[in-house]
Amino acid sequence: MLLRIIRFLHGYVVLKVSGFSPERFLNLCSSRGILVWDIVNCNTSYEMKMSIRGFRQIRPLVRKTRTKIMIKEKHGLPFFIFRNRRRKVFFAGMVLCAAMLYVLSLFIWDIRVEGCVSYTQDLIVDFLAEQDVAHGMRKSQVDCEDIQFMIRNQYPRVTWVSASIQGTRLLIQIKENTVTDLEAQEVPDEETPADLIAPASGVIEGMIVRNGTPMKRQGDQVEQGEVLISGRIDLVNDYKEVYAYDYCRADGDVDISYEMSYERTEARGYKQKIYTGEEKTGFYIRWLSKSLTIDPDTEGNLPWDTLTEEMHWKILDNFYLPIYSGVIRHKQYRLEEASYTDEELSARLSQGMREDFEDLEKKGVQIIENNVKIQLGSDSGTASGTLLVLQRADDYTETEILPDPIQEAPSDLASGGGTAD
Repeated sequence: MLLRIIRFLHGYVVLKVSGFSPERFLNLCSSRGILVWDIVNCNTSYEMKMSIRGFRQIRPLVRKTRTKIMIKEKHGLPFFIFRNRRRKVFFAGMVLCAAMLYVLSLFIWDIRVEGCVSYTQDLIVDFLAEQDVAHGMRKSQVDCEDIQFMIRNQYPRVTWVSASIQGTRLLIQIKENTVTDLEAQEVPDEETPADLIAPASGVIEGMIVRNGTPMKRQGDQVEQGEVLISGRIDLVNDYKEVYAYDYCRADGDVDISYEMSYERTEARGYKQKIYTGEEKTGFYIRWLSKSLTIDPDTEGNLPWDTLTEEMHWKILDNFYLPIYSGVIRHKQYRLEEASYTDEELSARLSQGMREDFEDLEKKGVQIIENNVKIQLGSDSGTASGTLLVLQRADDYTETEILPDPIQEAPSDLASGGGTAD
């Protein structure tokens, strides 16, 4: 691509070489350093491309080889300027356009955020606008390190951020912490004593204690909110008496199984869109804060669907301009009463169940047994039943701090320790 641009700027001609010895002519061009390319053999002649500078050096070679040279085409900027040398307004417009492009290249006209997961691009762009980092600012005023610092401070889940200027675009790349919703929940400070409690009423299926005092055992029935592992540890003396307490944050894996009810209802009837076939198209163009819109009238008794397709103008991959254009498409429709067939209604209920079960799994609830059945009626369909689920306890409550017990001497010592002889 670069070579083609250079050749266009210098200019070149397409030649037809014929006569006594065109092959010798090509050999002499090669030995004299005259560049030719795109050589095509046309039986008794050759066609090739040659730069203007090389063409001016071939006259002695033509006489020596007794060949004939015919110029078939002329290409490049020098010929273009020569053909249009009297069009002063045209060249003035070209200079003005080049100057305008140079001025536009000094500003940021597009901000792109890549790597978003939980934070959207619009959210980050709006935040940067509040910090005076917005479209239309000079590139010399953009401090990439400061932008990185602001984003890391504002969004705690962003673990890595990079800001760079590419052409007239400010490119921001981020990486977010991929913790699950359960892991992202706020838990008590490890220095604060806390009890691990049951998230629901059920049966303990498995229990591993890493820190704290177990209050239940595997197979026990527990109620919601009941303490499973206490953050209070009893300290006992040689007489197995509690003389003080130590406190910690309870830690362990406790899995509880319980039965939960499930119900989901879908109406059989719904409103169906029927497009009338009437469509209207509008256009708009926006330059900085100015805009021009040509949009047809869509008033009437029937509603319209509207779809807008916008394009941000650019010259090269990263040379964006402050110009936006778009197409506005309107499609007229009417709403009619319709009803799902048994198969469609059953499929909607099944899809809804799958989505609900996926939400439960995201919350750490594992479905062991599914006893949900679908029943279809004349007006609606219902999926109802029970689920046997397994959930790991991860709820905490602050441990109650108790005063240390008052110690008394053992009873045998307090009574004198025996009789005298």
